[in-house]
Amino acid sequence: MANHSVKINRAFTQSQIGKFPRARAEVLSLVPDSLLPWISSRSLALLLDALDRSHRNGRTVEAQSILAEGAIYDPQQNKLREIA
Repeated sequence: MANHSVKINRAFTQSQIGKFPRARAEVLSLVPDSLLPWISSRSLALLLDALDRSHRNGRTVEAQSILAEGAIYDPQQNKLREIA
């Protein structure tokens, strides 16, 4: 990714994913390195925004499911925990 730092910085400037470096890096980590030579900074920005929206939508659905079920799965305890 180091060879594409200018493209990546331009994509971050054009995208709507926010200004938090760790969040940006996390979203960027979802993009295959092999794609970077072939994609423009504008297309990369659109892809980053789409990945971020997908993550946010998934979190919203997860929260709605938890509220609807009244419980959340605890993988450490391997059981459902009731929420009040």
